[in-house]
Amino acid sequence: MIVYLDRNVLSHLRHRTRGAMDQDEATLRMATKHGHLSLSLSIVTVSEVLLMDNKKQALDEIRWIVGLTDRAHIINHVVPLLNDCFRAYARGTGAAASPYATNLDLARLTSPTPRDYGALLRTVLTYKQQRTAWTDGWTHAMERWRAAMPRRLTFKQFMNAHAVEWLRIMAERAGVLVQCERRGWAGLLALKPIRLGVVVPLVLAHARMFGNRELEEAHFGDLHHAASASPADVFVTHDGRLRELIRRAQVGDMEVLTLRELIRRLQRENRLDVQSGS
Repeated sequence: MIVYLDRNVLSHLRHRTRGAMDQDEATLRMATKHGHLSLSLSIVTVSEVLLMDNKKQALDEIRWIVGLTDRAHIINHVVPLLNDCFRAYARGTGAAASPYATNLDLARLTSPTPRDYGALLRTVLTYKQQRTAWTDGWTHAMERWRAAMPRRLTFKQFMNAHAVEWLRIMAERAGVLVQCERRGWAGLLALKPIRLGVVVPLVLAHARMFGNRELEEAHFGDLHHAASASPADVFVTHDGRLRELIRRAQVGDMEVLTLRELIRRLQRENRLDVQSGS
């Protein structure tokens, strides 16, 4: 079972806030040790941590996260992750290339050299550029859609009106527009990375345009975590709005849990005894 913890959950776990306890970290470490789960880390998470003002604290937190998660599975930037999904669909192979980054060795962060830190800063810069472009792209699309919207639409009507438009834009950027059109858009929309990377933002766009107060305060940039979680079986977050966005996007092959729900499941299904170490 591959599990993705978002940035806030990792912070709560490390600093023992939001009800996180020593026993929770011990349970995760034990479950990983016995092969019950793999905790995946993303470039999104790494970048958000390194954007902290205090760089010493940032590196300390990265070391703790690397020690907790599976350092062999670092999920790539969102843009190449989605591009690979489009290209795999265009080829008809079904499976995209590996979603994991191959050029980021976090194991060396225990004592980074200036060269190591320079590579990390380049990673952060790429993340910031992609997050800004992602947010601006969705914001501008909403402005365009709002100006042309004659009436209030249900989410199904909104999806029918705009999902393929967005898929066409992304397929063109991935260089496979003609091939994707030939295969059809319905199959692409059924893929988990696309549900998380396209449909979830569409749910938020609909909420913002039509005044859903429960969801409209969510931020498009934060949805990078949802897209990054596509290789995982379980996405763990304490963000209730994000949980609801994913639920409404109907991402069928992913569970969304809180940390407490994950810990209870691990203890129940694997009979983990933290005190005895087994």
